[in-house]
Amino acid sequence: MELSSTLRVLLCATKWYTDDMSIESKDHVCKILYFTEQKFRERMDQMFSRKYKKVAIVIGVMFILGGAVYLLVIHKNQRHKLTLSDFEFLEPGMSLDKIVARAGDPDRDVGSGFYILEYDLADGGVVGLQFGGDPDSLLVAVYDSKDGTVIKLVERQK
Repeated sequence: MELSSTLRVLLCATKWYTDDMSIESKDHVCKILYFTEQKFRERMDQMFSRKYKKVAIVIGVMFILGGAVYLLVIHKNQRHKLTLSDFEFLEPGMSLDKIVARAGDPDRDVGSGFYILEYDLADGGVVGLQFGGDPDSLLVAVYDSKDGTVIKLVERQK
C-alpha cells in the first residue's frame, strides 16, 4: 500500500515513518494510515457534497424569495402605462378626485402654489394637469410629446 505524498511528508516530519523502521512496522503504519486516509477522503467528499447541496438550496431559496419580492412589491407598483386616449374624458372644471378615479394616481406633483400634476405615457410623452389653488377645478390639461410638440387638451374659459 502506498501513502499519498502529503501523508508521507507529514509522517516523516513527525518521525512516525522513517527509513530505519522495520518492514513490518512500516506495513502496519501504512495500513492504518491508508485506511485512515481513505476514511478521511470519504468524509471530506461527504462534507463537500453536503456543502454544495446547502449552497444550492440557499441559492434556490434566494432566487424564489427574489421572485416573490419582485412580484409582490415591484411588479405590483408598476401600473398599466397610459396613452393619450386615456385622457379623452377630461373636461374643464373637472375635479382631481374624478380624474384620479379614472386615470390613477399621477406620477409627479410639480406644482408650487398651484396643483400641477403629471402623468407619464407609454409613448414617452407627458400629460400635465393644472388646477390652480383649488384641486376641485381643472384649469388646463396639456400633452407634451416626446419630440417636444405641445397640444392643449383642455382649457378652462375665463
